[in-house]
Amino acid sequence: MPTRSPLASLSPVRIHPGLLVFAAVSCLALILTLIESNRDVPIRPAQPVTRPEQLPISPPREPAQPQQQEREATQQQEREAIPLLGRASVIDGDTIDIHGARIRLSGIDAPESSQTCEASGKTYRCGQRASMALSDFLEARTVECSQSGTDRWHRILAKCRVGGADIGEWMVSEGWAIAYRKYSLEYVSAEETARIAKRGIWAGTFIPPEEWRKGNRKGDAHVNQ
Repeated sequence: MPTRSPLASLSPVRIHPGLLVFAAVSCLALILTLIESNRDVPIRPAQPVTRPEQLPISPPREPAQPQQQEREATQQQEREAIPLLGRASVIDGDTIDIHGARIRLSGIDAPESSQTCEASGKTYRCGQRASMALSDFLEARTVECSQSGTDRWHRILAKCRVGGADIGEWMVSEGWAIAYRKYSLEYVSAEETARIAKRGIWAGTFIPPEEWRKGNRKGDAHVNQ
């Protein structure tokens, strides 16, 4: 006797037509709702990709104008123009000391402390005489200096005054220093006055201090008369 399948005993499932209609309407309503909601969302255009070569390039900085450079130089000079005030100690004919600050008188060059010169057929220590002349001129008066820079030995370069008189100009006009033409022509006329009047070292012969410092001897250095 043949075996009967269990599925054969199941009765067919019947779906009511009204349920099918209801399911179809519900799906249609859901689809329409989704379409309407998407209409309210604005569509943003795609942003262009910026490549490295398209990035803005800053223009190069222009060099400082001459007026700006001149203004900066003036400001630097004003910063360096530091007033130094007090009683001075004489180091040599063109160098003094105020409160421990070593000051080189700018624009002049005096014989070195151990330098010798000649006058009336005799040799004398003109460097020592120059230091003594400067010391006698300053006495115990207050010296005021305006700094203009420093030299390679870190001394302050300055124009100094005492009693209203320019110390450098006085030393040159009295013949105990010469105009340091290598750095300034300010005291050339004062030097010419001393030379004509044969004051100080101009009364005889001498080697310019700069040449003397280089170790030159009278026989192979220019001698001023």
